[in-house]
Amino acid sequence: MKFSCSSTDFVNALSVATRALPTRTTVPALECVLIETDENDCLRVTCSDSQLTIVTHCPALVEEGGAALLPGKLIAEISRKLPEGSMSAHMAENGYMIFRCMGSRTQIAARPANLYPQVGQTSDQAVNDADLTMPQSLLKDMILTTSFAIATDEERPILTGCLLDVHGGEARMVALDGFRMAVRMQRVSEEASITAVIPGKALQEIARILSDDESAMITMHLQGGRMLTSIGDTEISAILKEGEFINYRQITPTTWATRAVLDSGELSKCVERASLIAREGKNNLVKLQIGDGKIIITSNSEIGDVYEELEADIEGEGLNIAFNVKYLSDALRVLDGRAIEMRFISGVNPCVIVPADGDDFLHLILPVRINA
Repeated sequence: MKFSCSSTDFVNALSVATRALPTRTTVPALECVLIETDENDCLRVTCSDSQLTIVTHCPALVEEGGAALLPGKLIAEISRKLPEGSMSAHMAENGYMIFRCMGSRTQIAARPANLYPQVGQTSDQAVNDADLTMPQSLLKDMILTTSFAIATDEERPILTGCLLDVHGGEARMVALDGFRMAVRMQRVSEEASITAVIPGKALQEIARILSDDESAMITMHLQGGRMLTSIGDTEISAILKEGEFINYRQITPTTWATRAVLDSGELSKCVERASLIAREGKNNLVKLQIGDGKIIITSNSEIGDVYEELEADIEGEGLNIAFNVKYLSDALRVLDGRAIEMRFISGVNPCVIVPADGDDFLHLILPVRINA
């Protein structure tokens, strides 16, 4: 194996692929990066944690074909410290890969490529195949406006993924962690029928690579229990989550006793100021008193307290309600200054937040019980 390439291109390829390296594994080969040459004067760089697989390509001048396994974290760190310029690499007879770049020379012990497990492949007998095509910028927005609500606790593995629910020309991405829920809706031209739970880690890595160019498209293939997609020189494959996702439609309130319409940007500023004191307390709470044409936001701790008053268009009964300030801040942040409608049933029922001018978002937050 012998090739040369730009050190910058090599670093970029490794930085993308190594995001799929496992934090811990019982398969030592998965701690490595698989580097292969192909017939198109290109390096194929693969990393996987067995659930998520990322394959990216790096332009190179290939003199001798081959493949090798190199320690993933180590080669990524070494490559980042190489000087910019042309880099060459070849496999020595002693089993070391030798890298040269400008005046730098590094050799790393390689392992045989055939030790790497088969990853990122679907069965030829795959059933229930489906494709969904949309602009990359749209998918990126759908991921970023829901993924914050994905559960991180592995006690309920199904909730560590995002539900992709496509029916009747509407695509919905849904994330919930037991305390809040985020739903992003979008009309799509395709009549695909999809119900799949995509791992949160896979979606977050996809969002890193997606373009903001509205003309750039992406197709997600769902096949044989896997999600596969290509973005430029990178291919991403992830095993879909198994199990039944919570019926999010059933848990979404359809009635309300109190409604407040206001600017999310102004509310967000008030909540952020209140959070500075709230985070010093034991419960990280922010309290809302709603009524008489205004919302009063307060927080307190042993350090001090904050009082904020904000005008709002209020309908219905007045009420007091409290939230974990992080959950409220996260929801307001993704609404990006839009006018919002907050719907309440009581101080102990979930609050629903939707845009006042559309139906593309829905955020649900469970309140924290407070003494009357």
